Amino acid sequence: MKNKLIHRLTGTALMLSMNAAQAAISCNISSPGFIFGYDNTLQNIVQTSYSITCTRGVDATDPTTTTYAVRANNGLTPAVNNNQAASGANRLRYDTFTSNTCGTQWRNNPTIPSTAGTITMTGLLPTTVTQTFWGCSNAGLLPTAGIYTDTVTMTPTYSAGVLGGTGTFPVKIITPATCTISAIPSITLAYGNALRLTPATATTSAPVTCSNQLPYTLAVSPTRGVSAGIYYTLSLPGSATGTGAVQNITITATAQAGQAGTCSTSSCIGAAQSHTLTVTY
Repeated sequence: MKNKLIHRLTGTALMLSMNAAQAAISCNISSPGFIFGYDNTLQNIVQTSYSITCTRGVDATDPTTTTYAVRANNGLTPAVNNNQAASGANRLRYDTFTSNTCGTQWRNNPTIPSTAGTITMTGLLPTTVTQTFWGCSNAGLLPTAGIYTDTVTMTPTYSAGVLGGTGTFPVKIITPATCTISAIPSITLAYGNALRLTPATATTSAPVTCSNQLPYTLAVSPTRGVSAGIYYTLSLPGSATGTGAVQNITITATAQAGQAGTCSTSSCIGAAQSHTLTVTY
């Protein structure tokens, strides 16, 4: 019985020794990912990085170097040729790239670095290497306002025998609800003859740009005015829904028939009156 017990302990020691040799170097990969606010007017580019930290075993004969290269996948909700971040059912295209020119997508086959790098360890202290990559999203995508998120998986490749699994990084793209109003052309209301028999009307277009699918209301103040003794009113749609592109909102000026005005000549121009357009969202 004693000999049999000794043989079992010896076998266990050999197995532990073999496992230690296989774990001569262990590595892990991590990245903070990236976050940016989406601007529809330009290409959105943000720089970030991943880090690999490796530790070698305690045996003096353990290797001190390993090669490494890292691939990234298409995220959780990919399109055919792009990654996509999600905000509920809405999607916003973006991609990860190997350079700040946003030319080569970092997914599937391309690796960072493109040629395997080397991690060299000294002693038993952990050694870390860092590689830069970029997140890019094109202008003109007209996303719905919201917070878009995704998770991308990184898969590193090391030298044979090195232990190390995959890692992930978060993506967050914020598209705030916005509305802007460009310069509004004046309205020229030609009333013509005094005491005319029909109302006079004229229009202008207010260029309003609001986030895609964003409801908004419109109001003009004051709604009435007078020029050259001719009274008029202004009207426009009370509400609309943004498309992300410019929407030309029609403002109509109407002067009722039968007004004499104050012109003493056959042709005169009244003083311009100011009105304010307010968009609420």
